[in-house]
Amino acid sequence: MDPTARQRIAACLEQFALTADRPPSRVQTLPLRSAVQPNQKALLELARMLRNGQLHYARGIAMLALVLADGTGPAYTDPTGGGLAHQLALAVQALTGCTARIAPQ
Repeated sequence: MDPTARQRIAACLEQFALTADRPPSRVQTLPLRSAVQPNQKALLELARMLRNGQLHYARGIAMLALVLADGTGPAYTDPTGGGLAHQLALAVQALTGCTARIAPQ
């Protein structure tokens, strides 16, 4: 995946992480605060990983794009944040090709 696309996904991950600190919107569907808040550090770390210039597997990048875009996914439907944490952990594994995980804080 080209660097511009990775930069765009990294910026979206950062914005996604910041939605937990923003007030609800009447014109925009935002992910659940209760899902994003416990995963803020992991989202920001993933954005940093995408920007660090290392090579990453396209499957992991595609998984992150889906986390951002899927309005029926756990970021929008799981009030505990556990489902989002699981998706992010799977994306890290797919990005790196190993079993490294980013623990939710």
